[in-house]
Amino acid sequence: MACLLGGIVAVYAVGVPWLAMVTQMGLPKAAMAVAVFLPGDLAKAAVASWVAWRVERVWPLLRR
Repeated sequence: MACLLGGIVAVYAVGVPWLAMVTQMGLPKAAMAVAVFLPGDLAKAAVASWVAWRVERVWPLLRR
């Protein structure tokens, strides 16, 4: 789960300033523009983490 959250943070850390620069809007305005996508991204990360956990339990050979 930490890797998923780290990936989300990395994408937003690069994407928000890029959006602000390309669209010529301020950084706070760009952050508000992408904030609407954050709950969905967090939900997808939670579901992906849960699915990975379930797959690992069903197929123990995937464990290292």
